[in-house]
Amino acid sequence: MNAGSVLRFILILFLIAVAIGMVVRLAHGVRQRWRDRRTRGDGGGRG
Repeated sequence: MNAGSVLRFILILFLIAVAIGMVVRLAHGVRQRWRDRRTRGDGGGRG
């Protein structure tokens, strides 16, 4: 493989990793917000 294809491969992997991280962070935030809304009278203990 030449340098161009290696750089493109690394860039694609980086973009995929960033996208997965954003999705995981968004899902975690939505889940936390939903849990806080469900257990509002429980004092909202942070994990």
